[in-house]
Amino acid sequence: MTGLHIRRNALGIQGINESAPVILTLTNITYLTLTHVYRGLHVISLAQVNTKKSALQNIESICGNLTKLKKLDLSGNEIKCNVVAILQSLQSPLTHLALGDCGLKDSDLHEMCTIENLGHLEYLNLNSQGYGRSHEVFSAFVLKSAATLKSLTTEDTHYSSTCSSIVRLFNLVRKLPLLIKLSLSCIKLSPDCIRAFKKEFPTVELLNTYCTKSSRLVRWPTGDMLQI
Repeated sequence: MTGLHIRRNALGIQGINESAPVILTLTNITYLTLTHVYRGLHVISLAQVNTKKSALQNIESICGNLTKLKKLDLSGNEIKCNVVAILQSLQSPLTHLALGDCGLKDSDLHEMCTIENLGHLEYLNLNSQGYGRSHEVFSAFVLKSAATLKSLTTEDTHYSSTCSSIVRLFNLVRKLPLLIKLSLSCIKLSPDCIRAFKKEFPTVELLNTYCTKSSRLVRWPTGDMLQI
């Protein structure tokens, strides 16, 4: 067994706590998916605080124990700064990381820039992290994997049809020589911007979807299906 997919938080918070001892024995796992469409580890009552804390500690222990882990998807769990502690526990470099709707802030991304095992990412999903995030901090984390990144997904207000925004976008992509796919969700680029992008970067597939937030099934470049 080399992978474990638990989509839509099928086990629930308590289920994660109860299954953790078993998952900890699956030392050959290379990919782990713990996603949720409706913010699975988001605290909605004070009674859940201790249970959630235990679940987060168990996820941290699991990631710290999986020495062969390459792909991690925590999308849909609004655990904010707790993501950093989980990622700091990693024992091996990740190639795929999906943190959509995890509620990361600038301070979290800044700390993630210092995590050595996040410097060789090939696939990165930072979708739906909220508005107002610093472009500088976002770019710094993305460029940490500049030599390896092939696919980038993001949704925020950094990129629009304004000239200054397009310049930032182009400058970032120019520093990602292996990039083959860029997905910009809920950011409406003008036809002129899209044409200019395709002319500048003919080998990069640009996915520009302007729609309401929704869950969708996508595939890792390797073909494994994940809920993002």
